[in-house]
Amino acid sequence: MIQTHPSRTATTLRWTGLGVVLITVFIRALVAIEPLPHWDLDPLLVNAPMTGLGPGGSLLLDVITFVGLSAVLLGAGLARERIAWGLLALMGIGLAVVVHHAGVFALRDLDDTRLGFNWAAGLASGVAAWHACRDERLRRIAVATLIGLAFMLAARGTLQVYLEHADTLASFDQTRDSFFASKGWEPDSAMARSYERRLSQPEATGWFGLANVYATLMAAATVALVGWMLLGIRAAGEHDSEVTGGWAGLLVAGAASAAWGLYLSGSRGGYLALAVAAATLAGVAWLARRARRARRTRRAPRASESPFARLAGLLPIALGAGVVGIIAVQPILADHAFDLSLRFRGFYMWGAAVVFVEHALLGVGPGGFQDAYMLAKPALAPENVASPHSIVFDLLATLGIGGLAWAAMWIVFALGVGRRLSRPSSDKSCTTQWRERRVDFLCVLALTAIPTLADAWFEAAATTPDRVIARFVGLAGWFGVAVASVALMRRNPAWIACAAAGAVAAIVHAQMDVAPVTPGAVGWILVLMGAIAASDTKGGERGRVGGVLAGLLAAGVAAFIAVTAWSPTAVFERRLTDAANELEPLTLIQTRVDALRAGLPAVRGDSIERLWEDLGRMLGIPTPRTPEEIMQAHDMLFLRTTSNALGPLGEAGRIYPANVRIAAARARLRLLRAGVLFRAGSDGDTDLAAGLWAVESCAALRPSSAAAWAAVAVTTQRAYQIDPQQHRARMDQAIAALERAAALDPHGVRIPVRLHDAYEEIGDMESAKAWAVRALDLNRQLALDPVIQLSDRNRQRLEQTANRP
Repeated sequence: MIQTHPSRTATTLRWTGLGVVLITVFIRALVAIEPLPHWDLDPLLVNAPMTGLGPGGSLLLDVITFVGLSAVLLGAGLARERIAWGLLALMGIGLAVVVHHAGVFALRDLDDTRLGFNWAAGLASGVAAWHACRDERLRRIAVATLIGLAFMLAARGTLQVYLEHADTLASFDQTRDSFFASKGWEPDSAMARSYERRLSQPEATGWFGLANVYATLMAAATVALVGWMLLGIRAAGEHDSEVTGGWAGLLVAGAASAAWGLYLSGSRGGYLALAVAAATLAGVAWLARRARRARRTRRAPRASESPFARLAGLLPIALGAGVVGIIAVQPILADHAFDLSLRFRGFYMWGAAVVFVEHALLGVGPGGFQDAYMLAKPALAPENVASPHSIVFDLLATLGIGGLAWAAMWIVFALGVGRRLSRPSSDKSCTTQWRERRVDFLCVLALTAIPTLADAWFEAAATTPDRVIARFVGLAGWFGVAVASVALMRRNPAWIACAAAGAVAAIVHAQMDVAPVTPGAVGWILVLMGAIAASDTKGGERGRVGGVLAGLLAAGVAAFIAVTAWSPTAVFERRLTDAANELEPLTLIQTRVDALRAGLPAVRGDSIERLWEDLGRMLGIPTPRTPEEIMQAHDMLFLRTTSNALGPLGEAGRIYPANVRIAAARARLRLLRAGVLFRAGSDGDTDLAAGLWAVESCAALRPSSAAAWAAVAVTTQRAYQIDPQQHRARMDQAIAALERAAALDPHGVRIPVRLHDAYEEIGDMESAKAWAVRALDLNRQLALDPVIQLSDRNRQRLEQTANRP
């Protein structure tokens, strides 16, 4: 084999490309995701600053990720290294299906666009690591910083559980009703009660918002760091070892912080993944030791040639399949199921299998699983989830043949991780020059500091001293653990087996949770797997054309996403921000009124007189004094601000016309304006018609969405309350929309209750009784989760109707 030495340009491209990919991965992990900036809550009621990454920013990171992949592939091509064309082809198949669902030439649904391209970028990150981490130095830096992130996450989790949780509960207790109103929930609804149950649990979630996703990363890091800690302690006692007692101490601190963070998450799935991965590492270490002893006595071949090595390569796949099998049988076991949450996950898998069979070609889209699951789930399944909580089922149900291709990629990565369990890196213990160590040091510093600064910038509007301290401590620990890990990796090639065992924890937990499809975690998992699975050899003398072509194709994908998806989505995000900013004066006035009524002025020295003076100054009119003048001034401000907000909000709706929440927000503003105009004796018909059209056009684009038809019903019922002259016609339209929604959510209890109320209102007691009986029957089927069931008040009300002769 002819050995080649990559040119300086090739090396620079490889290092730069992987660095770009890693920074995007860490930014996603350290910055919260805001799918609808400023509109996740009703901006008329809550004026919340944006402290996370919106859909435009998320797609920009996707574009940057593909640019990083392009640089890595170009570097590999210039260095005449082997290109994994099989992985690239599989990624291309799935990407084509994502493009179909996103409808990038005429954007349809925001979730299909942002989630689909985010998943593609996660796989691109893994492919970049697969190629770049053939360079052992890059592998060490990448894996060390990925695992070291656990210290930052642990600092954030500690802050959340011991400081922020109590403050969040206290704030929620003060604003409970207004918060539920901003979400559009009734205080005794199942959604409100579910939210309160989750909020009451002091869980560490990091920036992911979900404890189980947080636990996936912490379980993987705990296994790896405990293994490195033991290797480091042993190395620190050796003569002339680069791993000093200080480095070993940092590894001990890293392992303790990762285990602490996992404990704070309270995730039983995380504990299970940790136990499985730790047992795997212990078993592999024991068998490897036996193989070494046998080799010394010449009774066995090298470990890399033994049947054990071949079987170890299949361990991640076997363990993942075993977890899927255990979960899948839980619904059959019924009352003998191991755990209620596992039984629910079994329901998710069953429903996902039905969805895949019915939509095997192209799937239902990354954002379409929930609507499809409502029709496919078993009757006893109480939850309507947006993911089947298992990576393979998720990909198959949402992307069809594209999901098959991406599931195959996942399996290839997992097999590579398994290979590392018994075949450590060929890079033996090495002594590096000070110049190389300094470069590694600076790379780790950049990879940890840049994402942390990005987090500080995004959270500037909500920064507190506690967060600043936690961020500083987390950064220091992250950097220290990563540098100590790199020092160990130079000394002992067995480090990669520990890292592989950590990846096994992530692979196992991926079969029971949503981490691999969560924007903040998918890249972290796939880069870890790709870096570990990367080959030690870079291939022999090969042509440059293939690598350069692959790099140019990746650059083309980046340009395609930038032009067709990121650019309009960035405009969409700006228009949402513009609309919220236009409503801000009105929201601030209402916030001050609510605070003064509660005896807790929002501003020191605020008073009702000062409030009305500010209102008059804002409108350019004399200060309103009487109740009539105050009402007129408030209506004037309302009409002015909503008129200014509807322009950018309407433009956002035209970019993503199938987004139910934006359509419902536009309809609500229009109907509120119509009510104000009618009360003032003006013509509000135009706003009334525009509000109805906003939701009806959205439902026409999403005819299989129960949420879209429910939005039509809500808007129509509000319309007749504003304009009672068309009472019966509006009620008939609302009932028709509710019945379509009920057909699309046949096991849900909320819509039958609303149908009962609607029929009772128009005096059709026979139909009201029929829907009351149906709602009560469905309510009994939800016994597995009492929080999802009807409140006592609603149940008693329906029983009265059902028991009528």
